[in-house]
Amino acid sequence: MHGHPPYSIALTIAGIPFPTDIVPEVLALLGALYATPGTQDLAFSISDPIKTHNAVLLSNHGSLTVGKTLEEALIALERMELAAQLYYLAHNLGKVIPLPEAEIKRLKAYQDL
Repeated sequence: MHGHPPYSIALTIAGIPFPTDIVPEVLALLGALYATPGTQDLAFSISDPIKTHNAVLLSNHGSLTVGKTLEEALIALERMELAAQLYYLAHNLGKVIPLPEAEIKRLKAYQDL
């Protein structure tokens, strides 16, 4: 699914890495990376990562999400955009506190199952 999620795209425009360590379901299920749209390099740059990630951010443009169904791809898009919105709100409130290291480790272990 191709989309244009504004908060997620804003992160690429600002050069801010996607916050995968603030919301458990993003760390465990999503994964995100950046690629440049409209180039042949895009296809090559996402061919391996899309096998292990279900969301790809296209720098300054949009996103690609995948799933076993269209609904799963939409859920991945919604998760990605929610994490970006939460990051924006927390940052504007003054501080972004990532998940505790033990929780990050536990969630990364879940990814390997």
